[in-house]
Amino acid sequence: RDYFDKLNNDIELQKQAVEKATGDVETKREELISVQKEKLALEKLKDKDYRKYQDKVMMWERKFLDEIATGNYIRNGGNSIN
Repeated sequence: RDYFDKLNNDIELQKQAVEKATGDVETKREELISVQKEKLALEKLKDKDYRKYQDKVMMWERKFLDEIATGNYIRNGGNSIN
């Protein structure tokens, strides 16, 4: 009888361990999903910021080239630029 009681007790302990492990896995899965969402949001923000930076650089380049063209135009007395 003691053997079967111990066996039933061991089975119950294993069931509890499995339930706890299942809960731990679910908690970690939820944490992973949350971290993945945060990572995706940060990557999108990074891409958006990089596009803004590229737009600013292009604007600065256009402005610089416009200033050069204006300077050449003035130096040539308003004539066509050679």
